[in-house]
Amino acid sequence: MTDLLRLNGHYSPTSNIKIKDWNKYINFFIKKYKICNKDNVLEIGCGAGAFLLPLYKKNINCFGADFSRELIRHCKKFLVSKNFYVRDAINLTVFKKRKYSFIFANSLFQYFPTQFYAKKVLDQIFNLTDEKTKIFLLDIPDKKKYNNWKLSVIKKIGQKDFSIKYKNTKHRFYDKNFFFDYCNKNKYKIKISKQNLIKKENSKFRFNVLMYK
Repeated sequence: MTDLLRLNGHYSPTSNIKIKDWNKYINFFIKKYKICNKDNVLEIGCGAGAFLLPLYKKNINCFGADFSRELIRHCKKFLVSKNFYVRDAINLTVFKKRKYSFIFANSLFQYFPTQFYAKKVLDQIFNLTDEKTKIFLLDIPDKKKYNNWKLSVIKKIGQKDFSIKYKNTKHRFYDKNFFFDYCNKNKYKIKISKQNLIKKENSKFRFNVLMYK
């Protein structure tokens, strides 16, 4: 698990997650939503499989997509399965042959280039759902907290390193209304909550989204 967390970028000055906290994070969803081996669980942006591994160990049917061929290679190594594909998040048609009880996107939306792109990803996800599917968009950067986040990171790593680190990797922050509006247009219900399910430096600047029929 340590290797998977590192490959997925969860070891850094602003995100240094302990394995026990990570497992507690995933087990929260398993217990609260009674995820079992009858369910198909899909993760968009699965990386090396750190989020899915605890589910896989419980014999839950796991599927995943990531744009990185290298990360998918690691994912298939640790989660021995052919259900993981190198795909961009706006091209998920390979998953249409099944229905999914749960679809997750964990700490992914900040990497999308535009809000329009994020909407296209949501369109793709919604095409994979039925009336029982629950969609979890986790660890979304909160636009209202951008300035506080920036000051916190600069305090941690310094202005120079901040400028270098985020020069070409600009995280996208979202207004919560973006998700409310999308759900209203598509007649989905939505719940937004604080990202207080896992202990890491950035959690206080993020929120979680649950979408369902």
